[in-house]
Formats: sequence, structure tokens, C-alpha cells
Amino acid sequence: MNVRLLPISVIAAVALALPASAHAVLAAPAQQSLRVAIGARIPVTALDPMRTANSDVVTVQNAFLAPLYYVGPRGVQPQLAAGAPVMSNRGKRYTVRLRTNARWSDGSPVVAKNVVQAFNRSRKVNYFGGFASHVKKVSMPNARTIVFDLSVADATFPTLLALPIFTPVPSHVIARAKTAWTKPGSLVSSGPFVLKAASSKQLSTVRNPRFWGAKAVKLQRLAFVTTGGSTVNFAADKLDATAPYAARAESLRTLEGSGIKLTAAPSADTQYAYLNTTNVRLRSSKVRRGIALALNRNALLPDPSLSALSTFLSPSMTGGSYATSGPTLLKTDGSADIAAATAELAAGGWNNANVLNLYHVTGSAPALTVAEGIKTQLAAVGVTVVLNAVPGSQLSKVGYGVSPIRADVDIVLQGWIPDYADPANVYALMSCHEVKNGFNVSNYCNQQYDTAYYRLFTNFGFTKRLADFRILEQRLTGPTGSFPVVPLYTQRYLTAAQPWVRGYSVDPYGMVRWDRVVIDKH
Repeated sequence: MNVRLLPISVIAAVALALPASAHAVLAAPAQQSLRVAIGARIPVTALDPMRTANSDVVTVQNAFLAPLYYVGPRGVQPQLAAGAPVMSNRGKRYTVRLRTNARWSDGSPVVAKNVVQAFNRSRKVNYFGGFASHVKKVSMPNARTIVFDLSVADATFPTLLALPIFTPVPSHVIARAKTAWTKPGSLVSSGPFVLKAASSKQLSTVRNPRFWGAKAVKLQRLAFVTTGGSTVNFAADKLDATAPYAARAESLRTLEGSGIKLTAAPSADTQYAYLNTTNVRLRSSKVRRGIALALNRNALLPDPSLSALSTFLSPSMTGGSYATSGPTLLKTDGSADIAAATAELAAGGWNNANVLNLYHVTGSAPALTVAEGIKTQLAAVGVTVVLNAVPGSQLSKVGYGVSPIRADVDIVLQGWIPDYADPANVYALMSCHEVKNGFNVSNYCNQQYDTAYYRLFTNFGFTKRLADFRILEQRLTGPTGSFPVVPLYTQRYLTAAQPWVRGYSVDPYGMVRWDRVVIDKH
């Protein structure tokens, strides 16, 4: 497993949606043009799935290169694939068939070779390649069928197939253009749009009439405009919408009252206070529950528009609404329960002479706000906290933000962005194996937890896996949970759009479906 640490620095805003009556009449085809602000410049070389590093790039990349699958509330949804992957050999084999109408924009068919080449190119160099290290063989029984043979059974593999390392690439163009295959004029598209021009300021596209779902695509043109990731000027840049991270939240909030819609979409990203469970001071789960109960998470939020979190898993994640719907120790409104906190601390034998060292990253005002809030709130129940601000480079070292955590590090503020859409990617953080693997910042190890966690890979069927998600969640944050971490809050993806933009939304993983956007008459 690889990790992306999410600094406590992301701020969002409350959705301000216009009434549905503002979206009455569709525009003429000539008006179906969308200009979207993106944050950092995305060079055309980053459109190669082999080079994909984060979800921001994938959001743009998907306009040109359609994936095999997208992820929905109940699992994967076919895109270039003709249907759900077929599992056999007791979970060690998955077969994927491609759509018969899947074509590149030059008319060539999307074939199995395009998937196999994409995977072979990416698996050893791409960030996401480590998640498919158990693929021992890939074969092509025919031109539209791909078979993945795994070394171990894996019920999460269908979700992995949505990763960019499996996104088909045009083998015939790569053979001819080599590393220049993603440049305008060379790049052929399997997605809803074709790249026409690229500069340091903008990527310009036109509708791809050979896209398998072209009949549903209303936009005729789509442009990605670089903003630098700080501010946006809708008038000067003639913008219709902003992608996630295109601008700072405080910049977008200045647009309130201007008629532009602000939407804060829930994400799967989470922020925690990790508690070092191997320290004598925090070894008792009662003490850890007491600390969790003492924190008013709403008062800790760097911005009131973020959502207080009462569970380990974000409810927005695939299967998350069920996994987190069981009884929870923490109040779902984010408030504290001081009486219960005091009782738990006393039952756990807490000594008010103890001191806890909390570590957070320097240079982040939101992180400092959260750390200071935790210190103040815990002092009210007799828990003394000393703050230690350290550079990100130190939090990236073993012993501080990388497990196993040192004995003098009691609390670490750190976040998690899921690498893939299955809750197993999040629940893995608390498995015994991940202590030595570097990602279990709580040094938490519980064999009963591990038993339920490993069932996630061998229990096939959505309903069975949901039951295990709930078991894991209860062991962490239920009324008698271990609480190796204190859930703090979830991020929201803040976007802005003109009132005439309809169907523009961001899923919990930061993805935008560009083929679903419509421009109303204005």
C-alpha cells in the first residue's frame, strides 16, 4: 500500500444551489462550450496514465482516455468495459470484456492489447502500480477479452480496475509517436473529448463523435484553464466552472451573492488524531475513548464548513453509509460529552500528572488551530498536552508520522486520502501488518480486527463485505471501540459554477463526469 498524507489545510464552503427553475431550457448546440478552471498546469505528458500521480490529473485525463470502470455507490460501473468483471478460480481470476462499440477517435477499435500494454507500462513506475502487485499474469483470449490471474484471492480487484494503470492506451499511436503520443495531433481519444491544442495556460478540446457514449454528450467544446491554485477570475477568464483545488476556498467564497453557485461535495478524505496505543499512558482503550469523547470536533474545525467526523471511515466512501450507520460512541453532531469522557478516563486509570506529546506539521495555520484546540479541550478533563510543531520532512520519518511510532510521540495529526475506492484501503491502516509497513501511525494491533479485515479480500458479494465493514468500524469507533484514532473531520470539494451549468458534480474521489455536463440557455 502507498500513502498520500493529507495536510490539515483544506477548507470548503457550504453549498449555495440555485432553484431548479433556473435550469429550464437547453441551449442550442453552438452554446455547449464549457471553460473550467484547474489549479496547477497539467502538461500533456501527464495525460499518459503511466505518469498519473493524483486524482486532479485523472479528472482531466478522463476527458480524453476513458477508464475501464468508474466507481459508484455500490461498486464499479462499466465504461470501456462491457460489463462487470467476471470472477472465477475462487477469486484468483478476473475476466474483463470490452465494449464492441469502443473506438479511438481515429476509428481504430479499442482492443485487449491496449489494456495489457497500459498495465505493463504502468505497473512498475506508476504510483498506483503497487496495488496490483499480486497480478501474476495477464492474457488475451481474443481481441476484446482480458484475463487477470492473481497470486491470491482478492475481492477488491474490481475496484482496482478503475485505477489509471488499467486505462487503455492507443498502442498503434505509441508505436509511431513514442513519448510524444499525448501531444495535440498525436493523441487519439477513447473518451468524450479530443485534445485540439495545449499551452501553459489552457488545454482545448472538442467533442469526440466516436466516443462509445457520444449520443449522451451535450458539450461541443471543453477547455481546462490554469489558475495557479489560488484565485479565479470568472469574468477575465470567461469561466463557467472550477474543478476541485482550482482556487482557495476563501477566494471562491467571495463569489457568494454574485449568482455563481458554490457547491461543497462530500469526499472520502479524512483527518485524524492518531493515538499511540503502545504507550503506557494511552494503552487503555478507556483512556482513548475518554480523549475522543472530550473533543468538541465542531469547535476544532479550521473552517465551519468542514464536516465533523464521528467514524473512522468517511460515510461518503463506497459502502460507507452502511458501514458507519451502526451505533457510535461519538455524537454525530460533533459535540463533546464531558461527563462520559471524565468517566472513561477515570475507569482507565488516567493520572492527571501524565503529559501527552502531540506532533503536527509546521507552516500550516489550520494544523496549529486544531492542535491548540485539542490542547485546550483536553485540559478541561485533566489531560495535559504539549504541542510539537515539526517540518513535514520529520513527520515523514519512521517514529513520527511513519510507524512504528516512537514512545515519546503520543498523538499525531495526519490525514488519509484513499488510494482506491474500496473501504479496505482505509481499514488497512489499522491492521497489524501496517505497523511495520509504515502506515499504522497508532501502532495498533488487534488479532480480532485483523481477522475481519482479511475477510474483506475473500468474502465475495457486496452484502457480505458490507457486514465486515460494519464489524471493523464497530471495533474502532463503536461504543466499546478501541479508538486508536480520534476521527476529526472530512474534507469537502468546493467548486463554483455559473447558473447556466447543469449536471456538473464531483464524486467522493474527486472525479468529474465531463460527459454529463449541459449548458443551459443564457
